[in-house]
Amino acid sequence: MSSQASKLAGYLGNKNLKPAGIQLNFTKEQVEEYVKCAADPVYFAKKYVKVVTLDKGITPFNLYPYQEKLVNLLSNNRFVIGKIGRQSGKTTTVGCCYLLHKVLFNQNMSVAILANKLTSARDILARIREAYEHLPLWLQQGIVEWNKGSIQLENGSKILAAATSSSAIRGGSYNIIFLDEFAFVPTTVAEEFFSSVYPTITAGQSTQLIIISTPRGLNMYYQLWKAAISKQNEYIAFEVDWREVPQYPGGPLRDRGFQLLQCQSDLLGIGPHAIAERGLYDFCVGDVIELGGEALAELPYPRPASGGCSSGCSTSSRFTSRKESTRTRLRKRAGRYMSHTQASSMSISKNTPPPVSRVCRSDTGWG
Repeated sequence: MSSQASKLAGYLGNKNLKPAGIQLNFTKEQVEEYVKCAADPVYFAKKYVKVVTLDKGITPFNLYPYQEKLVNLLSNNRFVIGKIGRQSGKTTTVGCCYLLHKVLFNQNMSVAILANKLTSARDILARIREAYEHLPLWLQQGIVEWNKGSIQLENGSKILAAATSSSAIRGGSYNIIFLDEFAFVPTTVAEEFFSSVYPTITAGQSTQLIIISTPRGLNMYYQLWKAAISKQNEYIAFEVDWREVPQYPGGPLRDRGFQLLQCQSDLLGIGPHAIAERGLYDFCVGDVIELGGEALAELPYPRPASGGCSSGCSTSSRFTSRKESTRTRLRKRAGRYMSHTQASSMSISKNTPPPVSRVCRSDTGWG
């Protein structure tokens, strides 16, 4: 097998890619492995898929339990919506494990990857292409088309990457549509997309729609998610708590200290939308966030020294004042927001006791 593979010129000079029309002789062990991989996407990913990490470069894809659960959920349901925080490996799981498995082991499987930006969609496809290049040649299908926007395999399967829009996949027929970071797609665009594309999706008996995103405001994604968890639509809801991601490859250990550090930096720095995107909290609107009360209470900040005031005391006082003003601002804005008509859908009582609890939910990560 190795001597035969070494004679391949590769696709367009790339020896890591098998060209179309090349016949390979399989050993008995390879046939057995091929059958196992075709039957189990988790087994396939764990044993043969490699991904790029920040610190270690190319490394085997060792799935966390939540990632295995997500892959199995996708394998058994047509409509899936996921609420998962940033830097948790969600896109890599869907792309490099599930979608790659689908096009590799199925004939004429058409997949569309749509993201809020074209560059984001093409980045997902680039990860899939990278993982494909590190597969052994006997697992690969021959390459027919291989570029930044699309790939096509010898078995007739293909993947297209595009920005989410009403015309992104119009005129095409797709078995799987993957909407990445759908909460970041403008509401008007999201509505136009569903009105033009959804009839095509539901027309088939097996067409699959996957929506994965981090929460960001009360938009179409929010409506679909709330309807899914209340069993009012056909979507199966999948949620990942930040505690289920022990350590993203190349990232920090996600323990209690990690959460408090993110709370402190976000509340005093980059804002509540970034807080929700990190997956530590739930949906947010404007400056209103759902933050664990215990986490807010534990935020560390220096206190002024007793006795005479020095230059250090002045700096400490300013820091303390800033944090207190941040809390006050969040409480006031939360109060104003709760007076709006949307407050009723969030089921938050006006008689909720302390101000901090009014802004913050119980410390369970995501609500």
